Order: sequence, then C-alpha cells, then structure tokens
Amino acid sequence: MSKNKIISIGAATLDTFVRPKKQSIFRLDSEDGRKEFLSLEYGGKIKIKDVHETLGGSAHNAAVTFARLGLSSSFCGVIGEDEWGEKIIKNLKKENIDFALVQKEKKEKTGFSVILNSYEGERTVLNYKGANACFNPKKLGELDAGWIYLTHLNEKSESILEDILEQKKEKGFKIAWNPGSTQINQGAKKYQEFLKNTEIILLNKEEGANFTGKKFQVPTIGGKKCPECETFVDEDGDGFPESIYDCSEIFKSFQNLGVKNIVITDGKRGAQVISKDNLYYASSTGDFPVDTLGAGDAFSSAFCAGLILDLGIEKSLVWASENASSVVSFFGAQEGILSREKIEEREKEIRVRVAKKGF
Repeated sequence: MSKNKIISIGAATLDTFVRPKKQSIFRLDSEDGRKEFLSLEYGGKIKIKDVHETLGGSAHNAAVTFARLGLSSSFCGVIGEDEWGEKIIKNLKKENIDFALVQKEKKEKTGFSVILNSYEGERTVLNYKGANACFNPKKLGELDAGWIYLTHLNEKSESILEDILEQKKEKGFKIAWNPGSTQINQGAKKYQEFLKNTEIILLNKEEGANFTGKKFQVPTIGGKKCPECETFVDEDGDGFPESIYDCSEIFKSFQNLGVKNIVITDGKRGAQVISKDNLYYASSTGDFPVDTLGAGDAFSSAFCAGLILDLGIEKSLVWASENASSVVSFFGAQEGILSREKIEEREKEIRVRVAKKGF
C-alpha cells in the first residue's frame, strides 16, 4: 500500500454555468448574521451573458487535484449509465485517475447542476443529485490506499463510515474528511468514533460552527464589529489580523473529539489551521473571482496533498490558497486546478502570508 495513494469518495457531476444579464442581490442583516439572495424577475424571460459546461462534484474535483499534484489518485462514486456518466469516465481517464471503484446506476441519471453566477463572482447552485444519492455501501470494495478523502454522504450511504473504520483497522490508512450538509446538520457528537479516527477535517467557518454547535465571533476593527471586512488589519505585527474570526471554541470541540488537524476556511479572509498545539493563519491571495464554485474543494484537496507529500502545514496552506485562487479564476471547478510545477511557480511569488503561534 502506497502512502501517496489516495481514494476520493463522493460526488461527480456535470455542471452548466449560466450568467443572467438582469439580476439583483438582496442582503438581510440580523443578530444571527447576514443572508444573501440572488433575485431574478419572476415570470420574466432573462437573457444570459454566457454559458459553460464543465465537470464537477466534490470528490471528483479533489481526485483531479491529487492527480495533478503527483499523487496516485482514485475516485469512488456513482454515475448513471448515460452520456453524462461517460463524460466523467472519459475525464477520469484523461486525468490518469483510477476508476475501478466507480459504481454505475441504471435507474438514475448522473448528477447534474445548473450554476447561476452573480456579477460579484458568487453563485447559486441548482443541484440534481441523481446517481450520487444511490451510493451502495455494500459495493464499496477494498480501500487499498494510504489515505481516504471523504466528502458528502447522503443518509442512505452513512453506513459507509463503519466500513471505512473497519478497513482502517486492517489497513492503517489515514482519513481526511470534508463533511457535507447531511452530516453537519446532525452534529459532530453523532460522529465521535469517526472523528476520533480522522487525521484532517476541513470545513468553512459556518459549517464548523453548525457541526460543533459553537458560535464564531464577528470580526472587529478597532473594537467595532465589521461583518463586511474584506481585508485584515495586523496591528500587532505578528501576522495575525485583529479582524480574524474567533474559531477557538470550534477548534477546541474538534480537538476534544480527537481530530488531529482542523482546517477552517473563510473565503477572501483566508484560513486557519490547528495542528497539535499550534494555530496557523494563511491570508488569501486577494484575486478577484470569476466563479467561486470549487474553491473549497481546491483548497482542501491541495492542503491534504501537501501534508501527504510531507511539506508541512505552512507550505500546504500556501499550496491550498494558490490552488483555490487559480480555480476561481475560471468557470468550473477543474479547469484552474494546478499541476505541481505550476503551483511551485506561483509559490515563489509569495502572495500568501502565513503566520504561526501557540494555541
């Protein structure tokens, strides 16, 4: 079993990107935070500026990152026996990703999404799960790898967690977990045994708060709440900004559950990592996004790849930030995924600031 072999388990989709011409964004602020809504004229006929067809799905995206960064990459998921499924298999072959663990479903179509892009670069996703909701844990197969990268599972597929733990006891692989909404909504306590065996957990700040039941703190500038802050102020000169979200209670919850490395991302505000007794902070590159879909997958998978390749937390954070920055510069979740050669070139530009201190 190779330490550098990783199996990504989860979704694969066909994605169609649409940018409507006439659109509005509504923002509602409350004590519980901010909610944002993309608005289109009800009953209207909306012209579109552009349309792109790409491939995606969280585990599929991650598998591509792992392959391009030089790992032995395998994808495990479900596709339909249709034209869309064939496109995914063709892509896996092109990216040199093993697909022996792919399941095919006759009664459902391959997963499909329509992504509505806003003029700000954010997006609203209309998602048809299709075959992705038909994962059969009994057909999981042998997980012969050094690492398992696990993404969203629907409720019917959750028994796979027990199977993974059983195989972990025998094979000794490590687990990186990017939970989906089904798991997050049920809370971390339900998954104590799995979390105890998780090497890396990767979530954005809202997901981390929801999963643990712990609140994060609104960022401040000069002691005043600043929910709209897009940049950080580093008044102490230690590399840690005053306006950083306080995720300490979230981190402690995951540590108490036995997770070794906890990654919390916060979009344009950067990311934080707790590993052992150290807190790491990485800024974003500051690049303006064309489309944000796939940014989380790009960040999380590149970070994991860095640790698997023994690059350390700080360099892995740089890789993660640069990979995410590249992905959001294109429509779709895969076109901008970087090769190892490209990511090392971007690393030399030192566009990502990384700081470290005791936690």
